[in-house]
Amino acid sequence: MDRLLTPAELAQVLGLAEQTIYNRIQEGRPLPPYIRLGRLLRFRASDVDAWLAALPTQTVSTRAARRRGRTGKGAHIVRTMAADIVGPEDPRPAAGGECA
Repeated sequence: MDRLLTPAELAQVLGLAEQTIYNRIQEGRPLPPYIRLGRLLRFRASDVDAWLAALPTQTVSTRAARRRGRTGKGAHIVRTMAADIVGPEDPRPAAGGECA
């Protein structure tokens, strides 16, 4: 017989908060298949293992962190300082260069 995990145990296995498990169920987001025993939720350990094995693996280095909105003041200062050191970019081609 397969061991049944509680939402708290599943949260510990997945490294999530227990409330996140309930939120994902409510929102229909990805989770292993679950069983309702009355009002209780349970997850078969074998289903959890199979679900984890089927997830695509993703390393931190391939995951691009992207911020939305305006850049922060620190990024603006760094960009300004770099422009002062390197000099302004000239969009015009250098004299004597080839023209298309």
